[in-house]
Amino acid sequence: MIRRTFSINETPLYMERFKKEKIMLYEMKDNSLVEYIGGQYYNLTQDDNYIKIDSYKFNGFPNKLNGHPEKIIKKNRYYIPINEKLDAKFDYCNDDEISPTISVDFGSREDADIFEIPNWFGEEILLKTKSKKKNIKNLYR
Repeated sequence: MIRRTFSINETPLYMERFKKEKIMLYEMKDNSLVEYIGGQYYNLTQDDNYIKIDSYKFNGFPNKLNGHPEKIIKKNRYYIPINEKLDAKFDYCNDDEISPTISVDFGSREDADIFEIPNWFGEEILLKTKSKKKNIKNLYR
């Protein structure tokens, strides 16, 4: 699965009307990110211009591969329908140092490439030029 992530130009009105879940992001000592949502763990890695999302077998902490997390970030995720097939994922954290983001997950790079960005999305966070790419660990700050 491929994720594109954006800053937010406008927060949709009445967020509470949308489906909401709690998510947790684990910043690991090896600089990897693990997302926990709905009882499942996902490894998030930067892959060219996108974030690659893979299922992750996780048996709790400590884990041989990653050890203990350096930081745990708790967020609320709201699902906002874009069309019949896609939801925008609005991630909000009560920590003022962590910016809200909006992201969309796609089944393929081709689908991600042809996505028409809604005008209420802001600037894409992982920029197309390698010199301006942000480290994935900084995506959620």
